Amino acid sequence: MNNLHHRLDDFSPAVRELMKLGGTPGLSLSVATKNQPVYHANYGFRDLQNRLPVTEETIFPVCSLAKGLSAAAMGILVDQGIASWEMHVKDATPSFHPNNSDLHNNTTLADLYSHRSGMSSCGNLVGGCEGNILIGQHDCMRVVNHQILVPEKLGSFAYNSTAYDACDEAFKCLSGDSLDDFLQQKVFNELDLQRTFMKPPPTDKDNVTKSYNTLDDGTPWCIPGPKLGEDGIGCGSGGLRSCAADLIKLYTCFVQSFNHECQTGQTFTPGSPLKQVSRLMSAHVPMLATERGGVSYGLGWARVQLPNTLGHIGLNRRLMPQGMPVIGKGVADELILYHQGTLPGALAVVILIPRTESVVLVMSNSLSLTDVPDWVSQMVLEEIIDVPIKDRTDFIAYAKMSIAINLGWYDRIAQGLVQGQSHAIKPHKPLEAYVGEYVDESRVFSVMVTVKKGVLFWAFQGLDSERYKLTHYDGDTFTWLQPRNDLSRRGRWVLGNDNDPSFWKIEFGGFDEHGSVNTVLWRHDPSLDPVVYSR
Repeated sequence: MNNLHHRLDDFSPAVRELMKLGGTPGLSLSVATKNQPVYHANYGFRDLQNRLPVTEETIFPVCSLAKGLSAAAMGILVDQGIASWEMHVKDATPSFHPNNSDLHNNTTLADLYSHRSGMSSCGNLVGGCEGNILIGQHDCMRVVNHQILVPEKLGSFAYNSTAYDACDEAFKCLSGDSLDDFLQQKVFNELDLQRTFMKPPPTDKDNVTKSYNTLDDGTPWCIPGPKLGEDGIGCGSGGLRSCAADLIKLYTCFVQSFNHECQTGQTFTPGSPLKQVSRLMSAHVPMLATERGGVSYGLGWARVQLPNTLGHIGLNRRLMPQGMPVIGKGVADELILYHQGTLPGALAVVILIPRTESVVLVMSNSLSLTDVPDWVSQMVLEEIIDVPIKDRTDFIAYAKMSIAINLGWYDRIAQGLVQGQSHAIKPHKPLEAYVGEYVDESRVFSVMVTVKKGVLFWAFQGLDSERYKLTHYDGDTFTWLQPRNDLSRRGRWVLGNDNDPSFWKIEFGGFDEHGSVNTVLWRHDPSLDPVVYSR
């Protein structure tokens, strides 16, 4: 293992080059393998302005790595006989009552945790600028219950953080505790994880990273950090914050528990607070069709049989139209368990290798031009499983390709809007005709339309931080597209689910006999009908 430490040190120039290319201020890399010392390598700064370095005690937001802990908490209840994975969600919490009867009557806990429920998602409605969450805690289940069934997604993998809000509510009803409190008591305290939280850490906590979005020229721009987990909102979908020293212990416990359960057929491991880990990490739904197969999702965990592609949950898959590189060429088949986290101001990944009982953990403090932790983790993985040098992946080259795609985002959207525009553009009504507040059917989401100095604006939930200029497109249709740098500086997630030109168009309508405007239509998800906001 000491030899591995030296070999990992040799990756330092490549890691720094990836950070430079992506515009990543700070990064933490940790590797653990059975019965060997933990390897920690810290790069760059947790606070760029004050030149404060990253250490293994630096607390990072790790976003969707929370999903594995959300499922693990439910696994403890399952092992206690309080719940079962086949339990219908409606039987776990009466607050789960979607308007769609099929969703209401047939959805199980495992369906939600594995992203196979067929329920629509509304992440584009909930997440705003500056890490803002645009709904209150009391609105979470109302939002869930207004989701629809998307038939083509039923039984198929369709990543859905909205569904995890229903998981959190089901957990609270079954256990009597919030997910945050339960994990603190039953998992974090048991493993002596003193710098791990399912919400933003206390304001007096030291050594917490700043968050950054990377601009087009690679410059990191400081933004407010993610707020998921505040007031319990999005706790189980993306609220996890921790440091390398804590998480390496947590994920070592996960991989050890997985191995013990698989070897013994039991659902628990002596000395581990985690239960049902082999069930969490078993295949519940195929993630994508590949020539090699072997890519599936469990309950809060992805599962891949190498040689195969990785990075299916992170940023890079959206930046690699020709597909991700195949990892593990030239070596025997290898089971890999992993998850990734992505939000404005943070990227993270954890990889578990059961055969060697290894953990690879990479965290960074920027939504960079390419998913640097993803590339770094795969580079380290190839070293751990001894991929022959001739079969190694050129991650620098792939990073450059993905960055080029990212930087072309604005031009692609703008071109798509122009291509969809009529040759004879119809005039709009007097701008004052559009002014007013419009509310959606759930009465949770609203937009406020205003005019200032002859310019039309709309604002999600009426908030100044969520206010965007509207540009005339055609007739009563306007666009709110902004240059990538402008959106990044505001702390918005660029290249999230906004990669379709229709996302950036809104249409006023619902005209009455007097010609008054009564509705705004916005397609926040290209697979769904537009949301209708009414006066």
